[in-house]
Amino acid sequence: MDSQPQRSDRRFAFIPALMRVADEEIPVMIANASTDGLMARCDAPPEVGARVEIARADVRLCGEVMWRSGRRFGLRSENPLDLAALFAPAPPRADDLILAKGDRVGSRIAWPKRRKK
Repeated sequence: MDSQPQRSDRRFAFIPALMRVADEEIPVMIANASTDGLMARCDAPPEVGARVEIARADVRLCGEVMWRSGRRFGLRSENPLDLAALFAPAPPRADDLILAKGDRVGSRIAWPKRRKK
């Protein structure tokens, strides 16, 4: 018999969000999510045990960092995640307009100027 707890089904993602650790806001890319938590990538993942908040559009989640490896980290959510809200299309906001380069969070998007007709 398997003694490990069963893991919730994960949905793969490529969702930009902001993470708040203490008073610092850091751009992250959510790589997968379940009702129990998520995996994300950023340049400087928080330490294991850190309490963080992740925000995307109107979705906010708080949790504890359970592991980190390189630029990835896993977050266990304090409350069940609303996956429908997390994966729903969101209107772009300045904080969400980041461009991924490979699996690195890159620079802000520079919108082209409109041509005059």
